[in-house]
Amino acid sequence: MPNSYKISRPEVLWENAELPWACGICESRYVMGERITLKQLAELAERKHKLLKDWSAKLGWISKRRQYQEQLALATQKEIIAQESKRLAQEYVNRNQSHLNCYELIRKLAAQFFTFAAKDGRIKNPKFDAVQFQRMVTSLEVAINGERRATGMTFWQDFNHAVREVVKEQYEIIDPIDEEILFGSEEE
Repeated sequence: MPNSYKISRPEVLWENAELPWACGICESRYVMGERITLKQLAELAERKHKLLKDWSAKLGWISKRRQYQEQLALATQKEIIAQESKRLAQEYVNRNQSHLNCYELIRKLAAQFFTFAAKDGRIKNPKFDAVQFQRMVTSLEVAINGERRATGMTFWQDFNHAVREVVKEQYEIIDPIDEEILFGSEEE
């Protein structure tokens, strides 16, 4: 199923306007409404075609329409990007939660295995299956590392390490938006 996006529509001044339409209503309809010719607008507005041509030329309706269409396209694009970003963020959260649940289950199963093995005394028994034990240790390691990745802990560990290395080399990390120094300093 394709994504559908809700795009806001500007307030429509001409829907309830009394006929014949005034210059401002005609301009609004021509600039912000569906594409229409001045001749079609003259019929809708109950005005003479020549009068609308004069108003259009004098007030620059064609350039206003072009500018409005560009602004509308940009606003629509921003709205679609915002909606898609929100959808992708939610999908990312759901996927991470799913991974986190799996890793948590693996970790609990491995912990349960070790608990039962310790209670039964199998760990002290020389006949204890070392291969099975190694599998559980590996499972536990995968689960713990997976939980760290799913919660973003490895990113922050790596990020903090990278910041320390950059500052140690006497570089500065600058916020590209605010242009403020985030890490490091001019004195160092």
